[in-house]
Amino acid sequence: MTAQIPDRLRFERKLFDLIGIAGEGLFDPGEHGMNPVPPHSACCRGFVCTYTVVYGMLQVEYLDINLREGIARAAGGAQAPPLNRTEPTSRNGDCDFDTSYDRVRLGVPFTGKLLIARQFADDRYFDWWFDSLLRYLEVHELEFEDGKLISVIDISGKVAQDRQKALRELEARNGHSLRR
Repeated sequence: MTAQIPDRLRFERKLFDLIGIAGEGLFDPGEHGMNPVPPHSACCRGFVCTYTVVYGMLQVEYLDINLREGIARAAGGAQAPPLNRTEPTSRNGDCDFDTSYDRVRLGVPFTGKLLIARQFADDRYFDWWFDSLLRYLEVHELEFEDGKLISVIDISGKVAQDRQKALRELEARNGHSLRR
């Protein structure tokens, strides 16, 4: 399976990949009259969100979505609808998505936990840790209730320990050190 473009989350002035979701209530384009189309195999949902936490509340900050807007407009169809009073911007050229929404500030009633991560540890092990939080140096678990941030746990230290253990096991299987 092709790796998927992750949603992102801006938290404490840093941009993280959203790598795990346990809960319900994240942005759903269908609830806003949009029917996204996958632009390619790396984005089966047809959209990517950048969320942010503002004053302890989860919001959609940016949305890139593939609505085939240009095709619909050429056929006399409707343009993409506004989102939270934000007008869409059409994108042309070599872009994955045909429509963008910037600074949307749309509240998200998510309840559950999000796992966010940033900064790759070392790309030498990309093949072994292709879809794993072990790839990241900074990892946090955020818990929300109806969009309100209720707890933050920094699990970066635990992930670093797990990464070192996995590396030792990998080296033992291969019979040699993978370290530089």
